[in-house]
Amino acid sequence: MKDSVEVSIVLPVYNVIDYLDECIKSILRQSNINFELIIVDDGSTDGSQILCDRYCESDSRIIVVHQKNAGLSVARNTGLNHAKGKYITFIDSDDFVGEKYIETLYKIIIESCADISMCDFMEVAQDTQISNVTFKEKNPIDKYYYNGKEAIANVYKNSSHGMEFVSWAKMYKLELFKSNGILFPEGKLHEDTFTTYKLFYASNKIAFVNIPLYFYRIRSGSIMTSEFTEKRLDLIQATREEYLFFRENRDFELMYLAFIDYLHKVKWILKIIFSSAGDNKEITRSICMELDHDIEECKNSINIPMIKYVYYKGMAKFPKIFTLIR
Repeated sequence: MKDSVEVSIVLPVYNVIDYLDECIKSILRQSNINFELIIVDDGSTDGSQILCDRYCESDSRIIVVHQKNAGLSVARNTGLNHAKGKYITFIDSDDFVGEKYIETLYKIIIESCADISMCDFMEVAQDTQISNVTFKEKNPIDKYYYNGKEAIANVYKNSSHGMEFVSWAKMYKLELFKSNGILFPEGKLHEDTFTTYKLFYASNKIAFVNIPLYFYRIRSGSIMTSEFTEKRLDLIQATREEYLFFRENRDFELMYLAFIDYLHKVKWILKIIFSSAGDNKEITRSICMELDHDIEECKNSINIPMIKYVYYKGMAKFPKIFTLIR
């Protein structure tokens, strides 16, 4: 590997032997940008750890770090600590990327002097192979530029597909993490939701290209497709932290958008609870008490539309009834 690394690619790995080979191959066939691939094996036991070492032996760009299983956030933070590039990108090991993923994100972040570059993504079925995906070239590429606050508002407003609070499908200045002390929260699900908005808010400029270069695999049993567990409540905590963050920064426009998103997430979690087996009465009661408290507290800082105020106050009192109302 050359001494000067431009891009660090962080690949956390945990028991994904069915998808790992295709993921790594998609990374290694990237255009000729000087990158390092940091594979963090988070205590795999299914042979993934062996495959990681085999790739490391055959390609000098690859670094493998083995650690005891500690979760995705810790694995990403390990990658951050080992990164030597000026820029960093995260790829999940059950996904894959187009061959111009790194080249495109790197080119736009350099040309625009941005802090973050982003691309669109495409959801693919669990058994999809990269050979089955058709890559559509766009020339010229449509590029959009935002400051951090504008990008955050676009996420909340769902203005552009691909602009979401996920860590992947993005390239960041490594210094953005270092200078702002931003790490992924250990022991949390929905770790991206705890983190990405802070990176956006710390950015002066964010560049976005609306072509899908990242392929997100929808797997059965993943956090987004599985039934309710108490760890799902991390999503409520994360979205609550978002609006509190903006309130602390006295950015009440973003606080309003974040609070409305929090209300939607609470409703979504409650609907999952009611569609799941098991006795979750105490959890539901706790969620609704916090919801009622949060509404009353936030109405002193932002103007909550009356229809939303009445609806979500009703949900806090009669959650089963109000979650059925669209």
